[in-house]
Amino acid sequence: MFVFESEQVFAHFAHYVKDEVSIYDHAAAIKKWVAQADSSQDVCSCVPEEWDDFRDIERDLIAKGIGQCFCKQCNKIYENNSLVIKQEALKIGWNFERIECPNGHSVIITETMHILKSTSDN
Repeated sequence: MFVFESEQVFAHFAHYVKDEVSIYDHAAAIKKWVAQADSSQDVCSCVPEEWDDFRDIERDLIAKGIGQCFCKQCNKIYENNSLVIKQEALKIGWNFERIECPNGHSVIITETMHILKSTSDN
C-alpha cells in the first residue's frame, strides 16, 4: 500500500492534465478528486479501481521518492525515497519493474513495456 498527500499528487501532474473529463482518460477526474481532498483531516482515501491511469501517476511519484509505502512482510512504513527500483533486462513480451523495500521485499511489480517480435521477413 502506498500513501501520498493530496497536495503532492496534485502538484505532480496538475500542470499537464486537462480539465476535460473523459471516460477513456481518468486523469482529469483524478485531478478533480485530488483537488477536492481535505488535507486537514487525517483520513486516507483509496483510489477507485476503475482509475487504472493512476498506476502511472503512482509509479512517477514512487520514482521521485514522494510518499510512503507499507511493506506487509516487514510490517513497517517506509518513505518512498528509500525503496529500491529493479528493472529487469528487456526481452520479447512483457517487461516488468520490481519495487522493493530496503529489506528486499517486493512491494509492487509494474508492467513497463511490451515488446513484440515480427514474425514476417518484410
